[in-house]
Amino acid sequence: MPTLDLTQFSNSILNYWHNQYQHCECVFQSQDLSVFINPNLDEDYQVIQLSFAHKQIIIVSPQFAKSHTLDGQFNWANLNWHGADQIFYYNAEQLDVVKYLPKLYLIRPLTQDDQQIFDEFCQKIPAEDLENAFVALDHWLVYGVFVYGELVALASMYAWDKDEHKIADVGVVTLPEFRQQGHAKRLIRSISQAAILQGYEPQYRCQLDNSNSLALAQSSGLAPLLQWDVVLAD
Repeated sequence: MPTLDLTQFSNSILNYWHNQYQHCECVFQSQDLSVFINPNLDEDYQVIQLSFAHKQIIIVSPQFAKSHTLDGQFNWANLNWHGADQIFYYNAEQLDVVKYLPKLYLIRPLTQDDQQIFDEFCQKIPAEDLENAFVALDHWLVYGVFVYGELVALASMYAWDKDEHKIADVGVVTLPEFRQQGHAKRLIRSISQAAILQGYEPQYRCQLDNSNSLALAQSSGLAPLLQWDVVLAD
């Protein structure tokens, strides 16, 4: 899995992922795999897999651990994985670059007063694209690109972890006829700037087989840190 040197990412991001298993019981460890039991694992998940360039971390619920023998012979590939996301962040250099980008006149925040504009935009987007983007007008930050007064691209952010870590997860979608024109890249950087100025770190996720989204992350200056996958609870 391609990734950058971990030292290029902020301590807050690295600590967030490290804290997922730092205080958990380790039940198996090898050179490239560690397995932990987390009694406080989100109830929606049985298993979480974090794949870094150098190692895989697997975190399981106590219930899952009781019903399986978690040794070196366990076949993790046989589980019903949801489908891995590649997770991106700005490294320290890009965080500083994005923070001081000039404002773009085509891009502005959206509020609840823009409900009609938002609804009309969503009607023009293929349903699958809209679902994958996970954009919503009631998210914490919502920004749009307007061309001749028409909303042509939309991004929204919500707090990924409200309790301890200020991470903002971003989704973006563009009208089909306005794609490949750089709107999504500029939009991601603009909404990320707003989040950074409020003390948050932007996070971007996409499926491993979504080549367009992977290319968008790279063009936006984001760097891959890890892959994240889950086995959902029954």
